[in-house]
Amino acid sequence: MLLKYIEVFILAAMPIIELRGALPVAILSFHLPIWQAYVLCVVGSFAPTIVIVYLLGPVSDFLRKHSRFFEWFFSKLFHYARDKHSKKIETLKDATVFVIAALPIPLAGAWSAALAAFLFDVPPKKSLPLMFLGTVIAGAAVLVLTLGAKAIF
Repeated sequence: MLLKYIEVFILAAMPIIELRGALPVAILSFHLPIWQAYVLCVVGSFAPTIVIVYLLGPVSDFLRKHSRFFEWFFSKLFHYARDKHSKKIETLKDATVFVIAALPIPLAGAWSAALAAFLFDVPPKKSLPLMFLGTVIAGAAVLVLTLGAKAIF
């Protein structure tokens, strides 16, 4: 039984899959109780964001300092993300982080929200609560969709 919990947690922590894939698996394949599946998936999906938010900046700074390629790569990335979209995003950057985490669609989620927080300089004290709340809401939406699909089929 413990192995199922570990598998669900790891699945929820994986980029792209996150809780959007892990929650249906936990309920429909592993037959975990709904509340346990929900908590495991929300926590598993949110856990990597803490590491991303705190380590992505220092890692990118280190790579930029020690590699011409990474200096070029991050300069282009930041120019594109910050300069090109800064007028649109500057006033909504906090909301953007929340919405990206809360959308129950593929390629949105906690990982994408953490990357957006990094790119748009949303500090961890603001971004982590927003990402957690967004993940809780996305989990609720996926839970409703999963239980609805289970009832239909």
